[in-house]
Amino acid sequence: ALTDAVKDGVVARNVVEAVTSPRKSTKEMVTLTPSQLGLLLEASEATHYGNLIFAAAHTGLRRGELVGLKWTDVDLERGTLSVQRSAGRIPGRGLVVTEPKTSKGRRQIDLGAELVGVLRAQRARQAEERLAAGPAWQDEGWVFPKRDGTCSDPDVVSHSFHSLVGKLGLPPTRLH
Repeated sequence: ALTDAVKDGVVARNVVEAVTSPRKSTKEMVTLTPSQLGLLLEASEATHYGNLIFAAAHTGLRRGELVGLKWTDVDLERGTLSVQRSAGRIPGRGLVVTEPKTSKGRRQIDLGAELVGVLRAQRARQAEERLAAGPAWQDEGWVFPKRDGTCSDPDVVSHSFHSLVGKLGLPPTRLH
């Protein structure tokens, strides 16, 4: 608006050009030591999102990418997965599943043998949950769904993760 005001001759100069913008402070990333990560992974096994936490630790995928992962994106025989979508909360719209924002966001990840085993266990666990839920189960194809088969909420996943980290007395860290 001030640039237009200068062009229109309403003001002599744009005073905002003389202002120095404050620097954005960056937080230091806290990472867990190998022994702390081992403790976290062991403790998470008993939780609903334990396999998701394991996958996060072994792939570096963001929480929204993990929540947005479908079984059609996973090839357990070849040991790969393909990032095709991400889930997140948008104010006023709720939980939304979208494609990656950039072409670099859509990528293929190689899985180690240990993670392939965990994903096979996840599939078996889901079959049990499907039977337990009965007609309430909504088979939407998610790898890490809620207990009814619908898409997990990344905020709930993060809350579960942070709660576990706190209970274990580990330093506050992000899931990603």
